[in-house]
Amino acid sequence: MKKLLILFAVFTVLIQSCSNEANENPQNKLVELKKQKDKIDKEIEKLEQKMGITKENKKVPVEVMTISKSKFTKYVNMQSVVYSNKSSNVSPKMTGIVTKINVMPGDYVQKGQILVELDNSMQLRRLEEAKNQFEFIETIYKKQEAIWNKKVGSEIEYLKAKNDFETMKKRISIIKEEIDMLNIKAPYSGIVDNISPKIGEAVSPGMGVAILSSNTDLEVRVEFPENYIGNFKKGDEVLVYFPDIEKDTLTLKISSISQVINTENRTMTAIIKIPSNLKQVLPNMSCVTKFALYSVDEAIIIPINLIQRDNDREFVYLAKKSKDDSYVTEKRIIKTGIDYNDKVEIIFGLKEQDLLITFGANDVSQDAKIEVTQILDYSNY
Repeated sequence: MKKLLILFAVFTVLIQSCSNEANENPQNKLVELKKQKDKIDKEIEKLEQKMGITKENKKVPVEVMTISKSKFTKYVNMQSVVYSNKSSNVSPKMTGIVTKINVMPGDYVQKGQILVELDNSMQLRRLEEAKNQFEFIETIYKKQEAIWNKKVGSEIEYLKAKNDFETMKKRISIIKEEIDMLNIKAPYSGIVDNISPKIGEAVSPGMGVAILSSNTDLEVRVEFPENYIGNFKKGDEVLVYFPDIEKDTLTLKISSISQVINTENRTMTAIIKIPSNLKQVLPNMSCVTKFALYSVDEAIIIPINLIQRDNDREFVYLAKKSKDDSYVTEKRIIKTGIDYNDKVEIIFGLKEQDLLITFGANDVSQDAKIEVTQILDYSNY
């Protein structure tokens, strides 16, 4: 064996030496190398004969995998976007001039917090005037009420004083409401994305002033082709992955599926609710959703690259023990089912605890003697 290794080393050095001689004729070099190879092959054959190694008892080194059942799911991936049911362009309730902006883009605001204030000077003057009138009218009303309670005086004068009092109270209340409406408030808690107007600009109802969004009540809306209509239903699990944040793939459920097909792109929409505790997820964030097209709890799954074909039949090589406890190969005909990524389901032909040859499968044939160098579990392959 030592002499054999020395011959291999000499052969390697000769090849390297020849390759470094760039000025030699390639044809001559090839002829020389073939002569050296033939000589080394003959020396190897002589050494193997002395050691009792023949083609009949020579063992091929292989690695095997222990077959076991596992859950198998085939997914279809679809790109989607996160939407918020609380995303709006807030507009004023009354026309006015912007006098103060209380927030900046990126600020978090509470529901009811004042975002922008409009000029209310005219309403304040009207309120002051109404309050002064109210004091006088209230005095008249109280006097008329006192007289009427004594069963004297005119009922008409009392009713007129009471009506004036109630009318002025309502007028003051309306003016206060107008003043409050000139404060543009947050309809819900969220993040200010943008403030459009500047101080001194006029705004009016229907004109967007502040874009406000919330990272609560978020959902993923996935448009999927109509040919998948029989594969998905409400309550099915969906894997959702956000590539832009450090977050593990989430296992969520389909909240609802539209019952109308979009005639423009022939798609339907599935809605997946996002848990409110995922603070990193934001509206308009992209994500990848994985819908299960096929799933089985227990199946024999093997790497698809281990399958070989012979006359339209699929087969693999197994390692089995012979009577002398050595290993030989067995060519096993199989039938495959659904495949996904680099794995395929085996319908029949394999069973649990079978030893599937992985490394070296292309170097063996039926009933070949093999040396099992490593046995791996399926989960470690």
